[in-house]
Amino acid sequence: AMAAGRGSWWISRWASLAAGMYIMFVAGTTYLVPDFISTLRQTLGYSASDVNLISTCTNIGTWISVPGGILYDRRGPKLTGLIGAAMMMGGYLLLYLTVMGHISPPAPVTALFGLLLGEGSGWMYIVALNTNVPNFSPQDRGRIVGLLACCFGLCSGVFGKLRKGFFSTTACGPDAIAPFLLFMSICTSSVALLGTFAVDTLPGLPRPTEKINLSLGYLLAALIAVFVCVASFMEQYEGLDPHISAYILCGLLTLVIGIGAAGGKPIKTKADFAAAVSRLPHERTALIPTDGTATITRTISLREAVRDVDFWLIFFVFFAAIGSGVTVVNNLPELLISQLDSSYANTTIIDTAVPTSAPQSTMSVLFSVCNTLGRLSVGLLSDITAPRFARPWWLVGVLVVMGCAQIYAMFSPVDAMYGGIVLVGFAYGATFCLVPTILSEKYTLASFGATFGLQGLAPALGSELLSTVLAGKLDDHYEADSHLTVTSKCSPDGVQHCLGPDCFRYAFVVTAALCAVGAGVAAALAHRQPAPAKRFQGVN
Repeated sequence: AMAAGRGSWWISRWASLAAGMYIMFVAGTTYLVPDFISTLRQTLGYSASDVNLISTCTNIGTWISVPGGILYDRRGPKLTGLIGAAMMMGGYLLLYLTVMGHISPPAPVTALFGLLLGEGSGWMYIVALNTNVPNFSPQDRGRIVGLLACCFGLCSGVFGKLRKGFFSTTACGPDAIAPFLLFMSICTSSVALLGTFAVDTLPGLPRPTEKINLSLGYLLAALIAVFVCVASFMEQYEGLDPHISAYILCGLLTLVIGIGAAGGKPIKTKADFAAAVSRLPHERTALIPTDGTATITRTISLREAVRDVDFWLIFFVFFAAIGSGVTVVNNLPELLISQLDSSYANTTIIDTAVPTSAPQSTMSVLFSVCNTLGRLSVGLLSDITAPRFARPWWLVGVLVVMGCAQIYAMFSPVDAMYGGIVLVGFAYGATFCLVPTILSEKYTLASFGATFGLQGLAPALGSELLSTVLAGKLDDHYEADSHLTVTSKCSPDGVQHCLGPDCFRYAFVVTAALCAVGAGVAAALAHRQPAPAKRFQGVN
């Protein structure tokens, strides 16, 4: 973006898209919390339930972004992004001060710091997505959402590599995590703030997309994802220096600038979101069109959307898919330990001798990469198939894949869990691409911030009810029967972990059944919304 006189800018939609990708790369850092939550627990002396509360509140803040959505719809991206960046800075900074001992809040207050961080992330997600989607044709909406959402999902893999390359991961006490938290406070808020003033919804109706530029974005995102995955395996099995990986990754991230530089002629636009919204095509595709074509209707408000039964069908599908995925991902360290053979029952070992440590680290990165590829591929494929069948049919397939992953996790040994993580990551990412795309098509872009913000309640509830309450309580219950105690130089007293197939099996029975019901609900939703060849007729 370039200044062009008072109150106006020269900007291209590809420069705005590149800025949106950078915003997404820092907004998704809440996915990184599970990677350092155990270190936070050791440093602060919190219990397992305390750190679960912190993780849950961070997730809730990210997903329940209704205030940010409403503010965006009314005041636009600049104010929303400014507040979102401030909340991200404040969340990480307060965690840093807590770890350093400058403040000593109880665990529930620390969880509020996580909630603040999560809210900031959710608000920045809205800024990046909502501002860029209107710049492109509805026929390419899945691709654009997929590209932006994949950067959000890949964020944990990116910053996980930067942490391992540039910060100590073996120190004890505050030095184990405090420098990284301070870095995150400065880095995420700075990138988010700069990106906020570089994104814009351009005047005029969306024009056909330059496919070569979009392909460049997809290629770059896939390249970063593959590099993160390959580097993780090479560090684990070939002894690759993490510093080298981190430097190469920084170089790849700078290439995103090329997307903005390569595309489209800049347009002079005023920094007036209300005017931009008034220029948007306030379209809504009829759920049951009478003539097989899309219809243009008035703008759909949040109040009207929540009265639509399809809004709640989407809500349930979102709840089932993401809640089931989070149950696997958030409990991955405990899940892998529970799958060890019975010879470890009621014994004590040092953390460096735990055979699941290396696979856990690799699986976390593998989830991030598959999460990214799911968003990219399903965004692309759902656009290609949109003229032939409705986008919600893809949700049916996603729920089937997620349900299979839950069954796989019930019986899989540690060495075979990689396949389960691939399935979970792909389905998880695909869901986060499909849901916002479907919402934008059904309830118009003008109220998208509020509608998607309210839909964020679904994964938040899924995370709390399925991962924390169901899986967490069952794990605690069976821990008394058989457990493994793991000690470390930072925690000589050790931490107990549930051991045996019963620790998570019954939780996965519930989540697998829920996915089956969710697939049926998604099929009902898809059946109510045919997608003939002329679906996008009249929608610009």
